[in-house]
Amino acid sequence: MIGWEMSLALVRYSPGASPWWVNGLGAIAGGLGVASQWPQVWRLWRRRQYAGLSTLSCVLNLLTPLGWTAYGIARHSGVQIVTNGTAAVGAAGIVAGLVLHARPRLSAWLPALVAGLLVLAATGLFAGSGPLGWLASAVTLSMALPQVALLIRDRRRRQLDVRGVSRYRWVLSALCNVFWFVYSIFVADGTIGFTSGVMLVSSVAVLVLCGPRAGRPADPESVPRTVDVPLIGGAVIDTPGDAEPAA
Repeated sequence: MIGWEMSLALVRYSPGASPWWVNGLGAIAGGLGVASQWPQVWRLWRRRQYAGLSTLSCVLNLLTPLGWTAYGIARHSGVQIVTNGTAAVGAAGIVAGLVLHARPRLSAWLPALVAGLLVLAATGLFAGSGPLGWLASAVTLSMALPQVALLIRDRRRRQLDVRGVSRYRWVLSALCNVFWFVYSIFVADGTIGFTSGVMLVSSVAVLVLCGPRAGRPADPESVPRTVDVPLIGGAVIDTPGDAEPAA
């Protein structure tokens, strides 16, 4: 074990001076992260399916690549800037598609999005890369939690409908985080390593909950178009339910 730790220590590089194969790991991870957004974009915009999606998770999914882009700028990591910046485009498409087709209340997504953008901007400008990295990590870690909670609740109520949840998205997300975890070892970045490890578990959890038995409830009329999910402090978040999109 000691020898293994020493061997890892001997091959650690700074993000701005990493060899091509280390940057390649980050590029693959980033590419998978970018690709993971688009199956969900397709399902929302082409098929107009959103049943089972958590509005809050979609907002956090947009704040996540924006936070890591800012972190990459602070750390002078080109691979993080390019990959996460591109992923933010797909994440914005998910939020836009959900707002357009599911039509959640403004209070369900706009305050969280504006507050998140302001906090990220203030942290990046005044606190530096360290706090910004941990903030991006916290946003990432919390991103999948509302989605997992919604799926667990609907499964317990026997109202689980995951037609709007793209499984390919979460498969790609799991692979993405495997590569980010390996990349974090070689650049000695505990922030990326811890975050990617937890997100790998979260991605697998979503896939398990959206397993082959998950689908449309037996009684579609029993599931409302949006579901109010109470949060701590009395806030309410709308999550899309089982409503067919308008023709």
